[in-house]
Amino acid sequence: MHIVEQLLYYSERDTELLQSIASRGDDPNMSRDVDFCLMAKDQMKANTVCSFINDNRYGLARVEGDGDSFRIVTVANIPLHPHIVHSMSANMVSLAHVFSVDYVGWGCCVQNA
Repeated sequence: MHIVEQLLYYSERDTELLQSIASRGDDPNMSRDVDFCLMAKDQMKANTVCSFINDNRYGLARVEGDGDSFRIVTVANIPLHPHIVHSMSANMVSLAHVFSVDYVGWGCCVQNA
């Protein structure tokens, strides 16, 4: 899939997820840890991507692996304002494209007062 198609696809998924979280009573103004996940097929590439994310302070990244694939999980403590989530997600799509890894998406816990 072309990067523009990926950006549009994930923007739609982000909107759907934000709506789903809001329907469960989430307060989008409350900051919380949001996990953004990329997948790599080898550990060396996963470590490179992880280092790039940490070096550029896009969030706090770590590598988790099971031998066949490796997850690069980036945690950012942010409110769920759409422009912040969409920007972070688009950045992950772009990183996935640059490093030839896969962007899986993001997730977080519902926060309410």
